[in-house]
Amino acid sequence: MKIKTNQELMNAKRIQLEAVFNKLCDPHDWKAPIDCTCRPEDVNLVREAVVYFTATEPAFSTIEGANVLQVRALGYRQGPAGDH
Repeated sequence: MKIKTNQELMNAKRIQLEAVFNKLCDPHDWKAPIDCTCRPEDVNLVREAVVYFTATEPAFSTIEGANVLQVRALGYRQGPAGDH
């Protein structure tokens, strides 16, 4: 059994977060604000992906009658790391 290096683990985590983020962001402008939905069980991974790629904290709110949460964040451009 091969033991993964820290770099391999970091690369695997980044790939996982990128796959999640690509489902959340605007495909034509990844720096735009985030405004989408996610399943309640995905909140932790969604939060981690948004923070990693935008340096902003997402807000989650319930949608009455739906089994999904509204996800909103400033996005990279408007966040602290953005193109100011």
